[in-house]
Amino acid sequence: MALADSKKVQTMVNICAEQAQIVRAAIVKMKAVRTVYLAAAPAVTDTVLDGGNAATLSSAINALDTLVNTTDAAIWTALINSYVPSHRNQALEV
Repeated sequence: MALADSKKVQTMVNICAEQAQIVRAAIVKMKAVRTVYLAAAPAVTDTVLDGGNAATLSSAINALDTLVNTTDAAIWTALINSYVPSHRNQALEV
């Protein structure tokens, strides 16, 4: 692999690793908020969570958690573990 190609690969890996960590942290936060929300049992009438949307949101959180932390956990973890802090992430323009 040419040096320029390896830098492009590391840029892709680093940026995806950074975002993977953000997504994993977001899932933890959403699950924690959902736990507190369910314990509070607020009335959802006339809110965005009315009409079954609360259950749909809960299912979406579960699906995201399963995808990121079970189904595709190996690639997410591999990306995070392959992060190189000294790489400047400038080999690809977005």
